Amino acid sequence: MVSVNSLHQKCRDTIPEELLPYLPRRWFILGHVLLFQLHPKLDPWKEMIGKFLLDVDHRPVRTAIMQIGTISGDFRIPQYKFVYGDPHTETIHKEVGCIFKLDPTKIMFSPGNTEERQRLPGFVQENDVVVDFFACVGQWSIPIGKHSKPKKVYSIELNELAFSYLCENIQLNKLEDQIIPLLGDCNEIAPEKCADHVILGYLFNTDKYLQKGINALRSKKGGWIHYHETLPHHEFPYLSIKKIKTASEALGFEIKEKKVRLIKDYAPGIVHGRVSAYLKPL
Repeated sequence: MVSVNSLHQKCRDTIPEELLPYLPRRWFILGHVLLFQLHPKLDPWKEMIGKFLLDVDHRPVRTAIMQIGTISGDFRIPQYKFVYGDPHTETIHKEVGCIFKLDPTKIMFSPGNTEERQRLPGFVQENDVVVDFFACVGQWSIPIGKHSKPKKVYSIELNELAFSYLCENIQLNKLEDQIIPLLGDCNEIAPEKCADHVILGYLFNTDKYLQKGINALRSKKGGWIHYHETLPHHEFPYLSIKKIKTASEALGFEIKEKKVRLIKDYAPGIVHGRVSAYLKPL
C-alpha cells in the first residue's frame, strides 16, 4: 500500500494546511487507470492532486480519474471524469489470474470486490452449470470459468457496451468453450431448470430477479443462489434471507444451507453483502 504521507508531502506547498486532512486516504487501480474520490473542498486542486497521485503510486499507472457521482440507471453507469494524464481510459486489468478489458468511466467494475471474485469460484465444482445474471464484463463468470472447470457458464448482460467487453474478455481468457454470452434482459432470456449455481450480482432491487433466478436452478436437485444486495447495516443478512425464503417457498423450494458474507461498506450505514443459499425442492 502506498503511504498517504507521500501524498501529503507532495501537496503541502500548494494546498492550504487546513485542507490537508481532506486529501484522499485510499485510491484504486484498474490497469493503467487510478480511481479516486475527492472532498468538495479540494475540487479547485483536482488536476494537481490527480498528478500527485500518479507520482506517489509506483504501480504502472498513467491516468487519473475522479468519482463525481454514484452508479446510475439500469445499465449501472459509473460517474467518473478524467482529470490528469493519458486521456485514454480503456484499459487491461489483471487480477485473480484473469484478464479484463474495460473502460472504468463507462462500465462498473468495483475494485472493492476483488476478494469476492477470488472466493466465488470456490463454490463451483467441476462440471457444474452456472447462470450469471448481470454478467457485465465477466467479473464473476471469468474467474469461475478460469478456476472452477465448470461445464458451462451462461453469462447474461443487457448493456451492449458491457456485452462487447464480455465477449472480448471471454476470448482474451480463452474460455470460449466454457462461457456462453447472452445479450438481453435476464428476466426474458435466462435459461431454466439447468443450473447448479445462479449468481445475482446486481446490487439494486435484486429481489426483482429472485424468482427468475430460482427458476434457473435444476428442478429435481436444486442448487445455490448467490444473492448480492445493498442494505442498511442492521438489516443484513436477515432481510436478504427473508426475501430468498419467501421467493423460494413460492416456487416449491426451501433453504437447506446458507453462507453469509459482508463484502464491504457501500455508503454510510449501507453495506454490500452476499447470501449464498442452497435451495432444495420441497
